[in-house]
Amino acid sequence: MKDQFKIKDQQIDELAEFRQRAGMETSECRSEQLAQALLTQFEQISTIFDSLNMEIYVADMDTYELLFLNKHAVNVYGAGNLGKPCFQVIQAGREPCAFCTNDKLLRDGMPEPPYVWEFHNTRNGKWYQLIDRAIPWTNGRLVRMEIAVDITEHKLTEKTFKCKLAFEETVKRISSRFVGVYNIDYAINASLADMGRLSRASSAYMVLFRQDGTTMDNTHEWCAAGVKRHMSYLQNLPINMFPWWMAKLRNGEFIHIADVSSLPAVANSEKEMLESQGVRSVLVLPLYIKGELSGYIGFNNVGEIVTRNDEDLALLRVSAEIISNALERHRVEEALRESEEKYRAIFETTGTAMVIVEDDMTISLANKEFEKLSGYSKTVVENKKKWTDFFVKSDLERMIDYHNRRRIDPHGTPNGYECRAVDRQGNVMDIFLTASMIPGTKKSVASLLNITGRKRAEEEISQSYKKLRRVMDDIIQTVASTIEIRDPYTAGHQVRVAKLACDIAREMGLLEDQIECIKTAALVHDIGKIYVPAEFLSKPGRLKENEFNVIKDHPQVGYDILKNIEFPWPIADIVLQHHERLNGSGYPAGLSGGNILLEAKILAVADVIEAMSSHRPYRPALGIDQALAEISQNSGILYDPDIVNASIEVFSRLNPLLLESITEDF
Repeated sequence: MKDQFKIKDQQIDELAEFRQRAGMETSECRSEQLAQALLTQFEQISTIFDSLNMEIYVADMDTYELLFLNKHAVNVYGAGNLGKPCFQVIQAGREPCAFCTNDKLLRDGMPEPPYVWEFHNTRNGKWYQLIDRAIPWTNGRLVRMEIAVDITEHKLTEKTFKCKLAFEETVKRISSRFVGVYNIDYAINASLADMGRLSRASSAYMVLFRQDGTTMDNTHEWCAAGVKRHMSYLQNLPINMFPWWMAKLRNGEFIHIADVSSLPAVANSEKEMLESQGVRSVLVLPLYIKGELSGYIGFNNVGEIVTRNDEDLALLRVSAEIISNALERHRVEEALRESEEKYRAIFETTGTAMVIVEDDMTISLANKEFEKLSGYSKTVVENKKKWTDFFVKSDLERMIDYHNRRRIDPHGTPNGYECRAVDRQGNVMDIFLTASMIPGTKKSVASLLNITGRKRAEEEISQSYKKLRRVMDDIIQTVASTIEIRDPYTAGHQVRVAKLACDIAREMGLLEDQIECIKTAALVHDIGKIYVPAEFLSKPGRLKENEFNVIKDHPQVGYDILKNIEFPWPIADIVLQHHERLNGSGYPAGLSGGNILLEAKILAVADVIEAMSSHRPYRPALGIDQALAEISQNSGILYDPDIVNASIEVFSRLNPLLLESITEDF
C-alpha cells in the first residue's frame, strides 16, 4: 500500500499540511507517527473502495497522472498503471478526453458539488453513471476522483420496461377507440398515428380492396411532420400493379424490407414506386376481414433505413388485428343501417357471431358464426333458447339489466362490453358483446367477438409489466444497500423509513400509486450520503459546522443522482425535499407549506421518528415516545398536522418497543 501511494519520508511535510487542513493538531505534524497514521487512514479508505463493486480512480487535474485505482478498477484496466495518464489507461487515448470534466469540478479554485453524468464507453461497450468530484490529496492539491457505476443492465432494463409499457398503453388506447359508439375514420387515423410513432415510421397508411376485387384505395393515412402525403392520388389503383407484394400478402405473409434498394428484381414495380416517394424502409401487414385478405396496413420510413424488432412487429400485428376486427364490425353495423332488405344476407355472411334477441330474451335468429362459437346448431337455438343460456351466471345480472334498459333508453345503455360465454363443451370464452336495438322493433341484434386470445395476451403483458416492476424494486433495494455499506450504523434505516412512511400514507387514505411512490423515494432518500466521507457519518461526537454542511448537501446530491432516471413519479424532487420543514427552516432550499410535496412531508416525519428511535454513533436511541413527542410539539410548525396525527394513530396499533417490526412483510 505504501508503494501504491508512493508515500516516502520526504512527503511528511505534505502529509502534515493535509492533516492540518482537515482541522487536526499541528504540534507533531512532522513526526513518523503522523505519517503512519495517515498511511493507515489511506489504507482504510482504500479497503472501503476495494470492497465496492464499482471503478474508482484518482487523477491529477494538471498532469492527468493516475494517483490511485481501487481493486475493481485494477481488475478492469490492469495493474501497473499508477503514474500513467488517465486518458491513456481508461480510454486508450493519446491526449486528454474532449469530455474531461476537470473544468466542471472547480470554481475560483474551490471544489464544486459532485458532477454526475452518464457515459457510454465504446472501449468496452458499457454504460456508466459517473460521479466526479475535486478532493484534496496528500500534497494539499485538489485532484479529481471519479466513481464509475456500471448501469449497463439498468439501461437495458429501463429500455425494455419503457418498450413494454408503451406497447401495453398503445394497445389499450387503440382497443378503447373501437368500443361503443365511435367514428371509424377518426379511430383508424388516430390508431395509425399511434402505431407509426411507436414504430418510428415516417408514415402509416391503410389500403382497402374494393368489392370488385380488382382495385384498391388508400383510405387512411398518417404522416410525421415534414413528410409528404400521397393518399389523394393513390386511389382506384389496380391490385395487380404490385404482383410480388400481393403474392406475399395473399400467402398470409407480412412484408418487412429494411432496405428498399435490396428488393429483388421480381419486385421492380414495388421498388420504383417506393423509391419515387423517397422510401428507404417499409413494413406491410395484411388485413383480414371475414377470413379474407381485404387490404393492408403499411409503414414507410423516408430518408433512413429502419430495422424493426420483435416488439415493434408484435405491437403492429396486434393493432392491425384490432383494426381488422373493428372494420369487420363497422361494415356489419353499416350494412344493417343501410338496408333492412339486405339484413339477412349480411347477417349470415359476416365473419362475426351474431344473434337476434327478442324482448323476452329468446334468440330468434343465429348465424353460422354463432353456431361455430357456441357449438350448437341453429335448429337447437332459434326460438328455443334464451341468450342467457350461453353466459356464465356471475355476468347475467349485469347483462339482463342492460337488456332491459336498452329497450327504455337505447342511447343511455352501453352498446359494447365484455362478458364470458360457455360453449356446448363447457369451455369458458371471453367475449366482447356489441348490442343495439333494431329501429322500429323491440328486438336487438348482438355480435359476439371471441377475445379469449387477446385477453390472454393482455394478461401476459400485465405479468411482464409486474416482472419489470420487480426488477426496478430490486435495483432500488441494491442502491439502498450500497448506501448502508458506507454507514453500518444506519443499516436498515431506509427500509424502516419506507415501511413507516407507507403505513402513515395508508392511514391518511392515499392511493396505492402514491404509496408506491413514497416507498420508492424512501428506499433511496439518503443516496446522496454516498458522497459524504464515511468518517463524518460514523463520527461518535458532535459534527463541526463544516462537516455538518457537507452532510446537508446529501438531498441535493441525491437529487442530482436521480433526476435523470425516468421514474413514474417525482422521486428526485421528493428526495430533494425530505429535509424541508413546514415553516421554511429546513434545507436545502428552505421551502415552506404548500411548496413542499405531500410525499416529501410524509417522508420527513417518518425519517425523524426512525432516526430518533434508533441508535446512532453519537448518541443512544431516544425511543419512540420521545420521537412522537418531537413531532407532536412541532405539529403545524415543522411538520404537517395531518401527517403527525396519522403517525400517532399508526403507533397506537404498533408495539413501540419493537420498531424493527415495521420492516415485517415489506
